Amino acid sequence: MRHFHIPLLAFATFLVPAGGFAAPEAPPPEYRRAIPVSGEAAVRLRLEMRQYLIGVKKIVDAAGANDMKRVAEAAREINRAAEHPMPEGFHAALPDPFLQLAVATQAGFAEMAVQAENGGDGRTALVHLGRVMSHCVSCHVTYRLEVMEDASEETPGGPPGESAPSRPERFGA
Repeated sequence: MRHFHIPLLAFATFLVPAGGFAAPEAPPPEYRRAIPVSGEAAVRLRLEMRQYLIGVKKIVDAAGANDMKRVAEAAREINRAAEHPMPEGFHAALPDPFLQLAVATQAGFAEMAVQAENGGDGRTALVHLGRVMSHCVSCHVTYRLEVMEDASEETPGGPPGESAPSRPERFGA
């Protein structure tokens, strides 16, 4: 009977955190640069990012199956996600490094589509995707959207309801 309690006691010690059951530490301070945007601009930009993520999933699935036609379609679909209009003033108020990452990301997906159509293989597509995703990671590590209650002329996205210039003007394409 005595031997039964020793393994149980040893197992129970793994259940208790090293520091005991103290209150959790406060979250670290936010270090990313805030980009103030209107609520409408935030909704549209977050939708665009979710569409990118869905496209990335399609690329991974297609590349794993070495289906380069689907890789090309998904890469082009990702770039079409960025074609929806943004509120007036959104592009002009964004920091240049943010825009450079956006342009590099879109160019990377366009290049991936071309490579896939011209004899690329699944492994090459995944390597290329890794390079493109480094732009996504850099942006998300560096920036965060901060929705401004009072969207003014100085807030990216300006007053809600105004249309934005076409995509080529937004991203210098």
